[in-house]
Amino acid sequence: MINKDALEYLVNLALEGSSVHVVDGKPYSIKQLHPIKEIGPVALEFNFLDSLVTYLREKMDLWPEENKLIIEIASPTEIALRTEVCGKFNERFTPVLCHALVEAFPWGRFLSPEEFIIMAQSRFDETADLEIIRKIVGNVQTEEVINFSDDGISQQVTAKAGISRVQNVIIPPRVKLAPYRTFIEVEQPVSEFVFRAKKADKLPLFALFEADGGAWRIEAMKRIKAYLEEQLDGMSDIVILG
Repeated sequence: MINKDALEYLVNLALEGSSVHVVDGKPYSIKQLHPIKEIGPVALEFNFLDSLVTYLREKMDLWPEENKLIIEIASPTEIALRTEVCGKFNERFTPVLCHALVEAFPWGRFLSPEEFIIMAQSRFDETADLEIIRKIVGNVQTEEVINFSDDGISQQVTAKAGISRVQNVIIPPRVKLAPYRTFIEVEQPVSEFVFRAKKADKLPLFALFEADGGAWRIEAMKRIKAYLEEQLDGMSDIVILG
């Protein structure tokens, strides 16, 4: 009588002639029947929305016409272009990834007037409040920062008022600013920040603290979606999610 080990040996010997078996129309490896999946393309990486728009409008990669492409707006700085599920194993491929080039302001960190002015000049869109705080920080003359009662949050600093005159300037407790935080093709969202100063050895240090609870992220993603919808108008094979 043939024992179990001998039977298994004969079965394995018979299977050695073929490395792939088809089960229900799908190819499987003979070892543990691992599915043999398609190899997706390496994702292209862009830094601008316009590059993604050009890629789609020029149809630089030909996808099956019956398959829609999905633009997934994951965050204000990250977008992925994905395919619908396709193939025998319902796979989804990611042909393009977009990452916004953003150099963030150091929120919550106190900076010297010079550092603050440089970053205020280079990392924000212009707003009325940005001009106000630039003047305050740029005209600081002494190290005195005086806290006083105004709902418990306002401050006062001594600053230059002219060629030879100084005056006490009230620091606005909250300011509305539009820092660069998303793709440059869309208008940067305006949100509120807490503007604070504190004493240092020589001049005061200044800091900005985010104060909108992250609501700007939702607004930024809405603007990205609106921009892409406008740029890709008429392309019915593309779905934008965000």
